[in-house]
Amino acid sequence: TLATYRSDELHSQHPLQTALAELDRSWHLKHLELARFTRVELAALVGNILGRPPPPAVVRRIFTRSEGNAFLAEELLAAEASGQPGQALPRRLQGMLLARLATLTADTRQVLRVAATVGRPTEHQLLAATSQLSEARLVAALRAAVDHQLLVADQDTYRFRHVLLQEAVYGELLPGERRLLHAAIAQALTEDPQPSALRQVSAELAHHWDFVGDHPRALTASITAARAAAEVYGFSEAHQHYQRALNLWKQVPNAEEQAGLPLPGLRLEAAECARWTGLPDQTAALIQEALADLGPRLEPAQAALLYARLGEC
Repeated sequence: TLATYRSDELHSQHPLQTALAELDRSWHLKHLELARFTRVELAALVGNILGRPPPPAVVRRIFTRSEGNAFLAEELLAAEASGQPGQALPRRLQGMLLARLATLTADTRQVLRVAATVGRPTEHQLLAATSQLSEARLVAALRAAVDHQLLVADQDTYRFRHVLLQEAVYGELLPGERRLLHAAIAQALTEDPQPSALRQVSAELAHHWDFVGDHPRALTASITAARAAAEVYGFSEAHQHYQRALNLWKQVPNAEEQAGLPLPGLRLEAAECARWTGLPDQTAALIQEALADLGPRLEPAQAALLYARLGEC
C-alpha cells in the first residue's frame, strides 16, 4: 500500500496527524520524505516539460519563486508560457494558495496581511505595533498561523513558509488596505527606540514612505539607505537608492532642506556610487548634470577633479 500527503498542509489538529503518529510506531512502515528540488533538478524538470534545454533566466526565476516545489514550478512555468514572466501570480495559483486561509479567523488573516506587507521575516514587536491587536489576540493569531503551517517561527521572527503564499496574500489586498498597512509599518519602524534603528531600516522606510506618497520622508530615507549601503560596499544597492532619491527630488518642495544637501551634491554622490557599480554612462551623465547645476560656483580644484572623472568615464 502506498499513500501520499502534503506535509506542509497539515495543521497541528488535523486528524491525519494522529494516524501518522500511530503508523510511525509500526515496523512495517517506511516513511519517505520528498525534499524540494535543487536548482539542477528543477532545470531538468522544466527542460522535460519544454522538450528543450530551458533558458537560465527562466530556471532562475522559477526556482527563486517556487523554492524547489515541483507543483508550484509547473504552475509558474505555465505563466511564463503565457508571456508574462515574473509578473503577478496566475489567478488559478493565487486562488489555490488563498484557499488555505478560508477557515482562519479575522485576526489571523490580519496578521498574515501585515507580515506580507513587511516583506521579510517580521519581529513580534513590529507585528504588535502594526496589527493593532491586543497581546493575547496577537499570540492566538500567530499560533493559528504557525499551526496551519502558513508562518514559521524563527527565534524572534515570523516568516511565510513559502514566498508565493506571501505574494498571494499581498496581492489580495485592496489599494486602500495596502496604503494603510505600509503607513502603519513605516510609522512603527520610525518609532523604534533604538538610535541606530532608523539607519538599519532606512531602505525599508524609503520603500514604505514612497508607496504611501510621503515624498519628503521617502527622500530622506533613500539618501540614508544609499549611504549606509555604500559604507559596506553595497554599491549596486546604493545606486538604486540614489536613483529613487533623485526621482523624488522634484516632488519635494523644500528638497534641499529636507535632504540636508543641494541637488548637485546628491548627483555627485550618486555619480561616485555609479562609478563603483561599473556604470560609466550613468556616472558621466550625473557629473555633467552636476557641472551644469554648479556653473560659476564651482571651485577650480573641484572642477578639475570632476572633469578628470568625466574623462575616465
